[in-house]
Amino acid sequence: MKFFIFFFFLLSSLPVLAISRQEVETLLRSKNISLRGLEAQGSVLLMGEVTGHGKVIPMDKVEAILTDREVILRHEIESISPHGQRSLSTTDSIRGNGRYILTEDVQATILSR
Repeated sequence: MKFFIFFFFLLSSLPVLAISRQEVETLLRSKNISLRGLEAQGSVLLMGEVTGHGKVIPMDKVEAILTDREVILRHEIESISPHGQRSLSTTDSIRGNGRYILTEDVQATILSR
């Protein structure tokens, strides 16, 4: 019985861990960027963690990387570890804005078309 209670609690808390479109818009507004403006220019917002869509995202298409607290734009990326990685899934961490972001902390990405 305890297992079922724990399992139900775990399932009910999973949506809380994901970032919402509204949160993405708020984070982008902090950089004076509009999500609708980016989408009008052909960019695409991909929600979810790296294990899903990140396996096929080439780093040269990434316009912005979003965590639950911040946005790192392409021109703010200082380094990628290991150096020279071609896709987000093979990257361990990204240095931007003076701090390291682990790829497991990525909640969404914005891609150029």
